[in-house]
Amino acid sequence: MVWMSGCRRWTLRSSVRRQRAKDNSGCFEGASAMTQPEPNQKRVSRLRWVWRGIGLVVVAGLVLFVVPGIRHSRAIQQLKSNPKITIESEPNWVLGQLPYACQNWVQGNVSQEVWNSLQRPFEINCSQQALSDSDLAAIGRMTNLKFIDLSDATFSEKGFSQLAGLHKLRALVLNGSSINDAGLSHLEGFAELETLVLGNTAISDRGLQHLQNLRRLEFLDLHETAISDAGLINLKRLDNLQRITLFRTQVSDQGLIHLAGLKQLSGLYLTGTQVTDAGLAHLRELTNLYELGLNETRITDAGLRHLAGLKALRILDLNQTQISDAGLQELEELTKLEFLFLGGTQAGNAGLEIISKLPQLQILVMSETPVTDDDLVQLETLKNLTRLNLNQTGITDAGLVHLEGLTRLSSLYTENTRVTSAGLARLRKKLPKLTD
Repeated sequence: MVWMSGCRRWTLRSSVRRQRAKDNSGCFEGASAMTQPEPNQKRVSRLRWVWRGIGLVVVAGLVLFVVPGIRHSRAIQQLKSNPKITIESEPNWVLGQLPYACQNWVQGNVSQEVWNSLQRPFEINCSQQALSDSDLAAIGRMTNLKFIDLSDATFSEKGFSQLAGLHKLRALVLNGSSINDAGLSHLEGFAELETLVLGNTAISDRGLQHLQNLRRLEFLDLHETAISDAGLINLKRLDNLQRITLFRTQVSDQGLIHLAGLKQLSGLYLTGTQVTDAGLAHLRELTNLYELGLNETRITDAGLRHLAGLKALRILDLNQTQISDAGLQELEELTKLEFLFLGGTQAGNAGLEIISKLPQLQILVMSETPVTDDDLVQLETLKNLTRLNLNQTGITDAGLVHLEGLTRLSSLYTENTRVTSAGLARLRKKLPKLTD
């Protein structure tokens, strides 16, 4: 009996163990089954990621096109309320993907506000306008602007600061405007700027320090400002500068030292400055100079020897200087000269002999010089001459015979001379292109 009872207990325990093992096995199988998603669940998961991707694209589109479009639309509407402000725009990326005919259809079938939102302003002209801070804030929202003209415009420094984010700007015209030294500080981030016009403004040497990092600047106009030699030191690092206008500033010989390393310079305009012969020595290495304005300066014949090596010169303005025939000898090798201005100088017969060896000459100004009829024979070789200014000289009808072979001559100026209308009429018969 005891043995039977023990067998039953052992059998019962074995049965329980088998049942537990079976149950555990079932649990593991169930767990394994649960870890393997059904085909439908996989499909749902993939769709979920697809929709998320579409959502991200939509959000990106809103950020890249719709939001800027709304900003542009509001800014355009605000500024166009002033009919004297002109805005040039181009289709944004979305509209630009459509054929031109489709773009016209869109323009004709949507509101002006919607159409403005599809535009990307790249140029704005606000010249001669009184601009509020709000107007400048609207301009500042046009982040794709490449060109802004604020010439002769009035505005506050606070308002001008709203333009500091226009990092794509290539040209900024501020001549005659309210810009000052403090305002120039807002240009420091304009890394793409190539043209900057600041003539006839209240800027000084102090303001030029804010231009030191505008390394892409190619054209800089500082005419009729308080700029002096001290300010030009801030331009030394702007090695992409090609043209600098400094006429009627306080610049002198010392200032030109700071420009001597700007090897890309092709145009330098020094009209009415304090530059003398000594200053021209600093220009000798600027062999890319194409145009040089020295009119109304204190240079003499002695200074022209520093220009003899500037073989690329096409335009040379020496009006109202102390130049005479002796100095013009230094120009004999400048055979690429096309425009030569000698008005108000002492250039005469010997000077014209040198000029006659400049075959590319197209424009020659000899007004207020001691030129006579006999001197004009020197001009017979200048077959490319199109304009000749002989105002206030001693020429008469007799001298015009020397011009009859200049078949390209279209303009001849003889005011305050002894040339008569009859003499000009005879010359026009020989020169059909002569109209002025």
